Amino acid sequence: MIRRDLEDGLKALLGDAKLREELKEKALRLLGEIEISVHDADKETEEGRQRVEEARRKIEERIVKFLTELRLGENGSVCLANCQFGEPTLTPKHEPYTRVIAPLIHYIASEAPEEEIAKFLAYAVLFDGSVRRDRVTLALGNFRVDDASKRLPLDIYDKVALYIILAAKYSVGIKGVYVRKGEARIYFNTEHATKMFATAWGNLCALWRFSRESGLYADHVFKKLEGIRKYVESYVDKVRIEHILRGDKVTVVFKDERGDEIAHINIRWDGESLHANFEGMRKRAEQLVSILSAMGAKVKVKEYSGKWRIELTTDSITAIRRKEWLDAVRTLIEELHNKDIINKRQRERLLNEISAGPNVVEIAGVELSVMEIRTEKRRGLIIIYHPRSANTFDTAMKTLRRAGFVEGVHFTAKRPQGGKYGHVYIKIPAGLWKLEELKRQGVEWAKRALKRLEEIAKARGFYDLLEGYLKPAREAETVDPRGLVVEDAEKGIRAVIRDVKVVREGNRSMVVVEYETSGEVKSFKFAWNVVTTSGAVIASIRLNEEKAIVLVALTGDETIKKKRGSVQLSAKHLFALARLRGIGWELLRWYTEVMSEKWRDNGKNPSNHLASKGE
Repeated sequence: MIRRDLEDGLKALLGDAKLREELKEKALRLLGEIEISVHDADKETEEGRQRVEEARRKIEERIVKFLTELRLGENGSVCLANCQFGEPTLTPKHEPYTRVIAPLIHYIASEAPEEEIAKFLAYAVLFDGSVRRDRVTLALGNFRVDDASKRLPLDIYDKVALYIILAAKYSVGIKGVYVRKGEARIYFNTEHATKMFATAWGNLCALWRFSRESGLYADHVFKKLEGIRKYVESYVDKVRIEHILRGDKVTVVFKDERGDEIAHINIRWDGESLHANFEGMRKRAEQLVSILSAMGAKVKVKEYSGKWRIELTTDSITAIRRKEWLDAVRTLIEELHNKDIINKRQRERLLNEISAGPNVVEIAGVELSVMEIRTEKRRGLIIIYHPRSANTFDTAMKTLRRAGFVEGVHFTAKRPQGGKYGHVYIKIPAGLWKLEELKRQGVEWAKRALKRLEEIAKARGFYDLLEGYLKPAREAETVDPRGLVVEDAEKGIRAVIRDVKVVREGNRSMVVVEYETSGEVKSFKFAWNVVTTSGAVIASIRLNEEKAIVLVALTGDETIKKKRGSVQLSAKHLFALARLRGIGWELLRWYTEVMSEKWRDNGKNPSNHLASKGE
């Protein structure tokens, strides 16, 4: 393949002087538009500007020499075609050079499809580049040749020159080149990189899924795939979705921002369930796979008799949560019912499936099943993952811990053994509170996970249960008590709350309240702890008239106002105090930790405990 690409490419270029002249003009124009920067070269100084221009001159020289004489290297020192005896010549035996140069020459000489160039560059970035939110680069190092007899005077400037020619030919968005000793970096225009990744995602997605399922989270390639996935998702978010009802099927059309069709797929009823299918050209099929995969569907493309086919089952159809997509599916369901193709029961079942989607939520890269547990006396929520192997179990454990989840506090786990599945339970409510905390910190996957949990809960009728579990975390630190004025006009008491803080004392959580009354600063404190016999969370405090009205203001419990002497506070008061800024999350963290100790001592499943208590 390398030999053929090199020889055929050089032959084509050698026989087409017009093409080489056109490419030279385009490449030099692009080079003039690209920002060149050199390590430690300050463009504000004359010396720095000279170093930058020297780098630009070297790249320009390589471009011109290659496209006029089919030579590379400084001063065209390496011949590629019509070479003289004894001069340095690039041949297929120079494998460390040709494996890089041959594909570039092949694409420069040929008329490759846009999607093929996108894949080539996407894979180059994946293995030899970096992907960040605002930057996509390709690293080009010097050629590594162990055999001294096969070394040629070629360097990074030859690589940069060939990539610029390639970019000029196929309108690839390059905005800059950075050069340092023995290394160069090409900076892609992020808009072009986004489209490039979206075009290649149908292929890259399979590698991303394999890496995730294999637990390769620390792998540098997987990290780049995660970055690429974010670019693809941003691209797909801008894709317009329209639908056309045609008899007993609906055609869903995906369009770009200009309104041009990218791809389409048909959704039908097969007598038992909904199916989506596409059959056509490979280019359209791959574009469709990229879009559907980025939207959450598990999809593959296969070739049958020269045509490319995509099929989606109901699960994959419902996995896509874009409103326009779901509207198209609902339109089809209503039309099928109006034409008596499906009955009322089937219509309701399908609409429920569409509304609910799969009962799966992704938390820190782990896909967990969500379900309500219900008996005559109990209601609860289960979020569970069943790993089939020790490897997938270890992967789930690593990724949850990396996300900040603590085993025993936010989740419990059992390793698979003896042919039996293991499990990972997200503890309720501690795991949900952790999700809300991460969401508050701006973690996008936590935001998506909570949104998906709400969708499932609303569609399956247990949103009130989920809302109840999440309430303390959602209200956490939403109220600033500092400066709050409280008073009892009848008793002539007026106080201003100055500060509320919490301090850990061993297994206890001490709340300290500071307030000012009649110009005097006072304080009181009380400690939260767990009763050994019952496992209840309580705090005891001795109240007078002043402390009582301050505590009423902090907890919202008016019944405290008339209490004096030793008063016991319960978990509901702790959750009320958790609304206060500066102490809320610390109180909730303490609560989840002591509750985890309680459940561990009792040997109970935390989800069942909360379900029975109805907390």
